[in-house]
Amino acid sequence: MTHKIMVVDDDTDLRITLQEILIGKGREVLAAKDGFQAIELASEGNIDLIFMDIRMPGMDGVETFLKIKEILPNCTVVMMTGYAVESLIERALSEGAKACLNKPVSIDEILEIVDAFMPELPIAHRIMVVDDDADLRTTLQEILIDKGREVLAAEDGFQAIEFASDGNIDLIFMDIRMPGMDGVEAFLKIKQILPDCIVVMMTGNAAEPLIEQALSEGAKTCLGKPVSIEEILEIVEETMPA
Repeated sequence: MTHKIMVVDDDTDLRITLQEILIGKGREVLAAKDGFQAIELASEGNIDLIFMDIRMPGMDGVETFLKIKEILPNCTVVMMTGYAVESLIERALSEGAKACLNKPVSIDEILEIVDAFMPELPIAHRIMVVDDDADLRTTLQEILIDKGREVLAAEDGFQAIEFASDGNIDLIFMDIRMPGMDGVEAFLKIKQILPDCIVVMMTGNAAEPLIEQALSEGAKTCLGKPVSIEEILEIVEETMPA
């Protein structure tokens, strides 16, 4: 079983940014929006390194860290805070947190810590969600992450091609109609880079003329919007069994 990193922060932008950067470096990354979700993911085991925000609603990061330490005593935990004078920092460090990073966090420092504590992790297989609808993109990403999947999210075809050029993507959910470059054009370019990648198109228009082209070019299927989460999960389980 592959070892994982977990990012725990109620700041959605930071959480997703760190996750995508680390996934882009070939790491397996889970993301939790609060301490409760972090404990739930930790209870499934197999997490080696956690980046944990100190100040979160409901349960602070130190309390979460102490509960996770009971579950995963060998897990390395690095705290993060936006407060220069943080009363919980001293407690976290005294309880065994490896370090405390100041926000805004340094990506270079994050990567140095990852390489120091997890130098030889295998590259993870990934799913990519490509859609200019930020709400749908984030929703699908978070649902799939909650199912233990490693997920990249691209806002358009250009970013999708950039992610694909890094390789190691097994399954893509691709919107057909996007500004700048439609999903079929992006799919055809990605197919040249990742010929074995499975691509599922998505559209809100049942009479979309590009559907036939996408299917004839090798797309697995085309889902109508609003997408069915059950159907998404069935495709994931079928093509990427856990």
